Amino acid sequence: MIENDLFTVLLRDVSESRSRLISDNTDAGRRDLVRTVFAAIDGIAYLYREFVRDASREIGMLSAEEEHVLQEKSYFVNDRGKIVSQQRYLPTSATIRLASHIAARANPRLAIDFETEAWNRFNLSMRVRNRITHPKSIEDMKVSDSDLENCLIGFYWLLESVLSGMEASIHAMRDYKSDLSQVLKQLEEGDPDTWAEYQSALSSS
Repeated sequence: MIENDLFTVLLRDVSESRSRLISDNTDAGRRDLVRTVFAAIDGIAYLYREFVRDASREIGMLSAEEEHVLQEKSYFVNDRGKIVSQQRYLPTSATIRLASHIAARANPRLAIDFETEAWNRFNLSMRVRNRITHPKSIEDMKVSDSDLENCLIGFYWLLESVLSGMEASIHAMRDYKSDLSQVLKQLEEGDPDTWAEYQSALSSS
């Protein structure tokens, strides 16, 4: 379900960028680390989103609205009466929160804390990324020690949260399949109550 190779490459890039900066602490190296970290964040957020969407869809807990939003497309009718799709990119922070919300609904045991200081630091580091990738002055290109600290703290918090969300989704799928197997077993054994519930579910779907 998850693109393990991409995940590995993204983490390796961050590690190698940090190692280069430790051996040669330059302004360019600092900017390179921020860009590398956020390339990893964007990639991991995408993998997380897709993983949670697939898992929730499989157990029937993904709403039509969520599916629509996660496709990152909007639709409108042009003047010729044709339905046209338009790309609508989800901001990274919104993607992470939405995927976590969906994962927590599928598995209420998941508790990702978005009130933590690490999430605040993540959002602060987003401003640094935006500043150095869209500079308007030489000051915009400077990356301080606190900027780097915020960036790395936010990144590692995100990584831990994403892994928790994925694990929660896996457990939700396992529980769903286990419950389904039990229902099927009871149906095969001719349990009248289970059969009545099954028929009721079919008629209401």
